[in-house]
Amino acid sequence: MSKHFVVVARITSSERHGDRLGQIARAALVDLGEVSNCTVLRETRNEATLSFETEYADWPDGLSALCRHHGLSVAPESVVMQRHTVTLRNDSDRTPGEVSLGKLAVAALGELAGVIDIKIEFETLFAVRASFVWISHGTPVIPEEHLHRFGIERSA
Repeated sequence: MSKHFVVVARITSSERHGDRLGQIARAALVDLGEVSNCTVLRETRNEATLSFETEYADWPDGLSALCRHHGLSVAPESVVMQRHTVTLRNDSDRTPGEVSLGKLAVAALGELAGVIDIKIEFETLFAVRASFVWISHGTPVIPEEHLHRFGIERSA
């Protein structure tokens, strides 16, 4: 499941039947049929930010055309966000138990640009699986030297 954020704006200044922009945009997204959990996050008179989920990492086919049909344009800053997982363990210089691996993972991942919504999926004394949402393009970059600052490293 991929989470997407889309910013839409009115193409024309006229309002349709008094509908708010967020309602119009949400209706357009729901019309696609492959969208779930569609929520209006922020709305002004001429712009709205919505989040929604799809089964695929790419934009739903026809999103831009459907928005245009509803009198809306999709802003270029709209992004696809995906949840990723990483399994981490103590590095060779750290003794288990000083601070939980989960807390170290959250601290380390939380400092990386583009990482939000960190969740601990599984934790033992020796390993932790954390998931997070990546709000940038491409694959998340988690430098090993950054992890070592927290006494952790990737687990094979």
